[in-house]
Amino acid sequence: MSTDGDTISKAAEATGEKDVGSSQEVTCAQCPTGAGHEGQETALLVRDGKQSSGNDEAHVVRGAPPLLSPSPTTTATTTTTTTTSVLEGLIRAHRERQAELRAVGSRAWEEVRQHAQAACDAVTDSANAEVFAAFARERKIEMELKAIAARSSQLQRQMTAWATLFGKFNTELKEMGDLSNWARRIEEDLSETVHLLEELSERKRRAQGM
Repeated sequence: MSTDGDTISKAAEATGEKDVGSSQEVTCAQCPTGAGHEGQETALLVRDGKQSSGNDEAHVVRGAPPLLSPSPTTTATTTTTTTTSVLEGLIRAHRERQAELRAVGSRAWEEVRQHAQAACDAVTDSANAEVFAAFARERKIEMELKAIAARSSQLQRQMTAWATLFGKFNTELKEMGDLSNWARRIEEDLSETVHLLEELSERKRRAQGM
């Protein structure tokens, strides 16, 4: 990330500046004046980043081994490297912790999503079961109503047929009653006719016997 790199660079620059400002370069130990060395040379000491003059002199003896002192650049580089390593380790640990927290959060979110999905499925299945049961009852009621309507229509047709048949039967009864009455009257007329003929025949026999 760019933010982490900027932080590391700023920390390295601050550490380098601090090391350079506080470092002192010492050429050698101060030799007593008039020691009889050949080719004595003087060198100015650098103290706190400034050159000193006058009595602050250092003598360098020819042929003597030079005194080694840490270079400010080397010290700054070492400090910067150490600081960079520490910061990189902290950033790496922070990123690993973030990745671990993301993984834990993802697992928790997945579990919550699965539980919520299961709960929604259970509620939906229960509601669907009730809806299906109500729909089945409604279909059954509709079928029964259709059957009742068909039976009512059939019964109405039968009642109409029975009423027609009863009307015909009543008409035939009336006709039969009229025929019976007519036959009875004819029979009475015939009886009277026969009685009259018998009387006439009896009168003829009586007239012939006289």
